[in-house]
Amino acid sequence: MRRTLWIAGILCLLLVGYILWPVLGLYQLTSAIEAKDSVALAKVVDFPALRKSLTKELVHAYLDITGRRREKKKQPKLTLIEKTVAVGIGTSIAEPIVVQLVNEKTLLELLTKGTFKLKGEGGGGGVGGDRVTELTQLAPFGEGAATSIWQIWTNTEYRGDDVYTYLPPQAA
Repeated sequence: MRRTLWIAGILCLLLVGYILWPVLGLYQLTSAIEAKDSVALAKVVDFPALRKSLTKELVHAYLDITGRRREKKKQPKLTLIEKTVAVGIGTSIAEPIVVQLVNEKTLLELLTKGTFKLKGEGGGGGVGGDRVTELTQLAPFGEGAATSIWQIWTNTEYRGDDVYTYLPPQAA
């Protein structure tokens, strides 16, 4: 009987830890962003994995879009070899762009101000220089975006080992 209570208590503690762990990670992320500390942000965010994941998503989204266009034009689908080559070429094209977009500085700007700058990109035949893209509605750590920890916790999904938090909280 005593052993069963100990096991139940340990399991309850593990469950509470599993539920609160993302909140601790989000707190670390929030404090690094509020302090505008790029070193602390680099410790919390795995930038190489984030870049790799974003590049993969971009390439697959592009292949999905172009695949739909091929279907509308009654062209045959890409074969496995063609998809493999397209992913390799697409990754080599998208990777430098993603590296420029996903770093400590741009992520801090995007999460706090909702803006980011692309270096040396000219806009459609215009004058070169820095181009500023504004996404103020996507600044989750801007003024008043996350009003309470409860609101953030209720917008958190647990899927096995992965935990997803929707930011801003209204996006869920």
